[in-house]
Amino acid sequence: MLKSPTILENAYGQRRVHCKYIIQGMTEDGRKFRPSDWIDRISSMGASFGDSHRLVYSDLLHPELFEGQKCLMIDTELEIKNPNMFSYVMNFVKSNGLVMLQVCQNDEGVWSTISSKDKDADK
Repeated sequence: MLKSPTILENAYGQRRVHCKYIIQGMTEDGRKFRPSDWIDRISSMGASFGDSHRLVYSDLLHPELFEGQKCLMIDTELEIKNPNMFSYVMNFVKSNGLVMLQVCQNDEGVWSTISSKDKDADK
């Protein structure tokens, strides 16, 4: 399930919304994206080996179940902490036409979900 995002403060004490991107394993034209292990491959870019010598995924980039489907979860903090990796993943999503949702929580704790198609319509 989704981990609850938090509202962060910047260096000036201003509150800002914390969001996550959910990348689904489907293309915008409804096809299943191949290879089937692409989520694990992308997630491993931000992973490290823990004390038990097992792969530990980053909280900023990891596989997660969303609505019963394995998806790639990207915390927007990745853009700040590792802009090159964030850019790579976003370019991968765009170039392969993958379905992407953005889940955000505002100051009042209200959740909103914006699909990638909805975002494009606003431009």
